[in-house]
Amino acid sequence: MKYRNLFYSSTYQDSKEFYEGENPKEYKGFKIFHRIISKYTSRNCYDIVLNGVCVGMYVGSPEKTIDEMGERLKENIERSKDF
Repeated sequence: MKYRNLFYSSTYQDSKEFYEGENPKEYKGFKIFHRIISKYTSRNCYDIVLNGVCVGMYVGSPEKTIDEMGERLKENIERSKDF
C-alpha cells in the first residue's frame, strides 16, 4: 500500500513524499506500518496511517500512541490541508 508522508521535506536527504508498506496492522481505524525494523526496541520505527496519509512516525508502541493521541493524529490531516 502506498501512503503519503505528511512530514515530507525536500531539505532532508532521506525524506520521501510517499512510502510503500506491506501487511499493515489495523488498530482502531488506523493502519500501522513497521517501516524500520531493528533488534533494538528504541530503533524500530512505526508509521501510523489514516486514509492513506501518514499522520505520525513513532518508536515504541504505536498502539499506545493511538490510544493516547488518536484524536490529535486525526487533526494532523486537517492541518495538512492548509499547506
